[in-house]
Amino acid sequence: MGEPNDQLRRARERIESPYATGESLSRQELAELVNAWVYEHTEDQRVVELDANYIGKLEQGTIGWLRDPERRAAFRAVLGVTTDAELGFRRPLRSRTTLVGVERQQFLRVGLGVGASPRPVRRSSLSCSGRSPTRIRLQNDSNSSTFA
Repeated sequence: MGEPNDQLRRARERIESPYATGESLSRQELAELVNAWVYEHTEDQRVVELDANYIGKLEQGTIGWLRDPERRAAFRAVLGVTTDAELGFRRPLRSRTTLVGVERQQFLRVGLGVGASPRPVRRSSLSCSGRSPTRIRLQNDSNSSTFA
């Protein structure tokens, strides 16, 4: 679970409820306003069914990024902000994988050479140079693996 999204909660609480004077917008009211915005602003009048539970997951950080750009646009419009970052929406970071101990030229020759053959390769025509296979170690942010 991610960090709580206080920016989204504060943005919701800045808006006054259309039904309870002096009260801030409830999670359910925000969900209904977002649903209505998406319906009114999409060509095919798309129906989304966000509810208070979903808004709660966003505010608690269980859901940190909305993949749907129209939903993000709806949140921005309803809550009166211009960027996703103002609502605490951040894309998840992609993990980086790096190859360690790879002879680049040999890797490319082997990788491209077999797949680029103009005729089918028979098993008996494959030859080994007498060397043992090069070990390739993948280093990921969280772990590393070795492949032969």
